[in-house]
Amino acid sequence: MRTTKHLNKIELDKVLDHLNENLTDFDCLMLNILVRTGMRGEELVRITYDDIDTRRRTLQVRAAKGSNDREVPLKPSILNELNKRLKDAPLFSGVKASAIKARLRKTLKRVLFRVLGEGYQDLSLHSLRASFALNIYSNAGHDILLVKELLGHKKIESTMFYVNISRLNDNKAKILKAIG
Repeated sequence: MRTTKHLNKIELDKVLDHLNENLTDFDCLMLNILVRTGMRGEELVRITYDDIDTRRRTLQVRAAKGSNDREVPLKPSILNELNKRLKDAPLFSGVKASAIKARLRKTLKRVLFRVLGEGYQDLSLHSLRASFALNIYSNAGHDILLVKELLGHKKIESTMFYVNISRLNDNKAKILKAIG
């Protein structure tokens, strides 16, 4: 069975609290979007000004995996910053998607090591997506359909993968507690 590592709510909060330290505004904004939306790295690099709906406080994710479009809610502060950056020029003008994702992966590893220490270097940009899914699932009354919609999955089985991780980790914790 494939597994994706993730951050729990406390770890995510610590990372978010320290994003502004020693990061460029751009890197901080990009990681904030990934953490708070569950977007894939590939989706992030395709954001345009037209994808922002300030009135509804959403970001349109276009041509996502499986050619599905979806909307994700954004905090007003992130929405405003993104809006300012995109108003004048494309966010990733003239830069290859692979270079941006490589930069964000390197930045994420640096942040994780600085904030959480050893043992987190193997987390990836996709780990932020898994973390988002698990936290939404846990904090939204275990509403798997909401998580499915926010992640843009066609099949519930894809979303269940994230929930199974949560159950597996919960079971491990219960077992460890029981055996002392």
